[in-house]
Amino acid sequence: MQKPLTAQELREIWLRNQNDDMLAVLWEVKRLRALVVRASQLHWTFREELKGEPCLEEDRPFATERELRRRANAIRNAD
Repeated sequence: MQKPLTAQELREIWLRNQNDDMLAVLWEVKRLRALVVRASQLHWTFREELKGEPCLEEDRPFATERELRRRANAIRNAD
């Protein structure tokens, strides 16, 4: 997997490839980066408020196999 690109690396790509298609791609990258920043801010804003919310702690009917293994390990290690 390739590492995430920094803002500086994105600028350099633009300088090497100045065309309408690249401009469209970089605007989309900018939009997605802003979305990630907002999601991160919301996570920290609501983290404390969400603690103890039953709907987040109840068993989900469609838990993934990984989640089920994690729960089983937690129960085994609780003893």
